Amino acid sequence: MGELPNYVWQWRDGLLAKGWRMRDRHGPPCERLVEYHALYRGEIYSGRCRISRSPQTLNWGALTHEAVLLCNEPHAVQVWRLAEPEKPEVGPIKRPPRAG
Repeated sequence: MGELPNYVWQWRDGLLAKGWRMRDRHGPPCERLVEYHALYRGEIYSGRCRISRSPQTLNWGALTHEAVLLCNEPHAVQVWRLAEPEKPEVGPIKRPPRAG
């Protein structure tokens, strides 16, 4: 996979301007509800979850919140923010490809 297209950086920068945090600079807190968007293996995923980093819950081979949000693969772009506590956990949800 080559260089990422400009729209990926524009998407990320727009979210950062709205108060989202880069996962590689500010890791999400454990056991607190967070919302995230992530470019993972060439696809965009979104979710809302409580991240657990205990060895019993991590399953790096499956499509889990931890795999999508915490992976260190090349070209992974992950942003997150604290979620409203009354909202349910969802995802990971694969987003449709960008039109255009």
